[in-house]
Amino acid sequence: MDVTLPADLRKQVEQELASGRYGSRDELIEQAVRQFFDERRRGEQRLDALRRIGQAVDQAGLYERVLTPRSGPCSSRSAVNEAGDFTILWGSDSGARAVETPEH
Repeated sequence: MDVTLPADLRKQVEQELASGRYGSRDELIEQAVRQFFDERRRGEQRLDALRRIGQAVDQAGLYERVLTPRSGPCSSRSAVNEAGDFTILWGSDSGARAVETPEH
């Protein structure tokens, strides 16, 4: 496989090789590609975990479902009224209360 890099990345690769941290260009590129895939996998795992947390919060009814003028029904801790004010709601279906309304 041939890899063509822009001049700025080629310069960085040459600097890394000169530092002695890597034995060859192939070793450096291999490590970079592995790190790229590892980072992407960890990011996907974090997103999956956040989705599971969101689903658990939905199922537990920890925040109220609200209707916003722009998006229709949604699960949210915030709502936008007709004047465009942003209000953060917190609580269950039976006890949601406004806790913050930023000034315009």
